[in-house]
Amino acid sequence: SLCDAVLRRTPDSAKARYRRGIAKAELGDFSGAMEDLRAATAANPTDVGVRRELARVEALYKEHRAQENSTFGGVFDKMRQKDKEREEREEARKKAEAERETQRKVQEREQKRREEERVRQAAAKPAAGDEVTVQASAAATPASG
Repeated sequence: SLCDAVLRRTPDSAKARYRRGIAKAELGDFSGAMEDLRAATAANPTDVGVRRELARVEALYKEHRAQENSTFGGVFDKMRQKDKEREEREEARKKAEAERETQRKVQEREQKRREEERVRQAAAKPAAGDEVTVQASAAATPASG
């Protein structure tokens, strides 16, 4: 732009910085506009118009940032909420899975205990039956005498 050409030849030109700052502000480049207007203010601190324009651009920048935050802030809040819900569902799923696993282990232990009890009872019954059989055999055998 014309202001850039002037600033290449005379980098301290307050007027070129002021004009370029206004142009950047109108194009939405608030950071660049504030930089140029601050340089223009530093070069000519008594110019009320430059200070007024700098204050206006700073206000526009703050307004623009607030609008971005409200626009995109809602999107990010929704994303954070969805992530939180997803994490809660995953946590609930893991908890349910852990409870099922615990219940399965309890059932396995109970089944194993019952099986061991059945084996003990089965082992105890033939032993008692053997005694009865041995006693019956002894009674049936004639005594030699």
